[in-house]
Amino acid sequence: MRLLPLFLLATSLLIGVATAQSRMFVVFFGTGEDRLTAEAGKVVAEIAAAAKEKSGAKLEVAGYGDDDHGRDKDLAERRAASVVGALTAAGVPQARIETKPGSPPAEATGIPVHKVTVTLAE
Repeated sequence: MRLLPLFLLATSLLIGVATAQSRMFVVFFGTGEDRLTAEAGKVVAEIAAAAKEKSGAKLEVAGYGDDDHGRDKDLAERRAASVVGALTAAGVPQARIETKPGSPPAEATGIPVHKVTVTLAE
């Protein structure tokens, strides 16, 4: 019986740590595209639902290009803007969304860079 209070305390501490963590979502795009596909729209809807559940959380949006260094910055910004627009249309207040610069690291190539990441930070 003496262990029960310790167990409850440890459990509540673990729950507190788990709820204070961030959650990352990835929205993929076609090559050279900045429009949301139907599948990407489902991911954005999931992000909006999660953001509504965590009303105090901030969202950090970072767009990435396609490994075409001449166009990457512009494409990354357009992709991020598409996701931000969809999130605000879904009811997420613009004040909770921060757009971060994103561009693929030099070693990243291919489909993994055709994306926008959204981090829901508590």
